[in-house]
Amino acid sequence: MNDIAQNIYAFYEYVAKTKGINLIAEKGYQVAYSDNNFWLELIFNIDQTIKPETIIENISSDIDNKNYPPYFMAEDSFLNSKHSVILKNQGIVPLKILRGMHLKLNKLQKSEIPSGILLKELSTETELKFFSDIINQDLIPKSSPIDAYFLKKLIDQKQVSIFGLLLNENIVSVALTFVKTNCAGLYFIATPREFRKKGFATILIGQIKNIMFDRKIVSLVLHANNRAFELYKKIGFVHKNNFIIYKKL
Repeated sequence: MNDIAQNIYAFYEYVAKTKGINLIAEKGYQVAYSDNNFWLELIFNIDQTIKPETIIENISSDIDNKNYPPYFMAEDSFLNSKHSVILKNQGIVPLKILRGMHLKLNKLQKSEIPSGILLKELSTETELKFFSDIINQDLIPKSSPIDAYFLKKLIDQKQVSIFGLLLNENIVSVALTFVKTNCAGLYFIATPREFRKKGFATILIGQIKNIMFDRKIVSLVLHANNRAFELYKKIGFVHKNNFIIYKKL
């Protein structure tokens, strides 16, 4: 399994365990689901040594018979257009593609921060509420928002840090990092609408790169949507693989 997939799946496990939602290991995949419609409800970490046809049938059956969430994630190297007929027969459709991207930090040229801008690790209730408001607005399903209390539990366990870029005491861009061994995943990268297209996300990621390099982290990974893909390429991330989110109708 590559660094990108390892970090994403480890992050999902971490979130599920921190939140105390159900995390079940089925034969060939994991399932995270809750009784209160929490954000992370997903089938993931599919065992790619099992035939795709078998996995599709097992997931479809478990969704129907065990009341598992109707969403699952698979790398396109495992499930792709060759399996479209099988997926269609099971009532499964692709929803979106996330592009896995990777950046090595072993030869990092430090990023400078412009005058008047500060990077801060967010930790107070007010700061975490600001972060949750931004990601709930743009990145999290409206039916299952994340609150500041849960974010505080995430950062208390040290694998997660939440960073904010400040301009004149205003938070202008945010991101969450999750560290697993020597790899850090970037999640929930977001900028308030009034500060977009001003380069703040680029500055933020550059400063996070500096911090992770100083902490002896070897690589940064993320999964990008279409809107942000070109930005991350300019920063230096390399497109490695794709993750497809499917839904059983």
